[in-house]
Amino acid sequence: GAPVVEGRKLVGVASRSDALRALYEERTQAARISDVYSSPYPIPLAALEQLSKDTRKLTDHLANLRVRDIMTTEPLVASPTDDVEVLARMMATERVHRIPIVQDGELVGIVSSLDIARLVADRGLGGAR
Repeated sequence: GAPVVEGRKLVGVASRSDALRALYEERTQAARISDVYSSPYPIPLAALEQLSKDTRKLTDHLANLRVRDIMTTEPLVASPTDDVEVLARMMATERVHRIPIVQDGELVGIVSSLDIARLVADRGLGGAR
């Protein structure tokens, strides 16, 4: 997951989930194409030509997507003064691995689940504040 900024202002977050969601929209088309290619039966020439056009169309669509097309525009955020335990609970509840840290509308950092795991490993559960 990566914060998306204009200047220093956070305008969204683009994550693997966002990219997968964009791909999912094309899933039916991609599945049909994949089924034909993996079929053990001969494919008629007309079907191959259509399949080639469909594959190009799908590939072009995915290649032309931009971050703004897939990003979450109202991401979960926290402030630099928020408690780490609160962040950890937010991550668990919302099932996210990163939370942008925003102060006065500007991105000042990001906390990841790995940051929290590292803190717990270094200080133990009682010292993670």
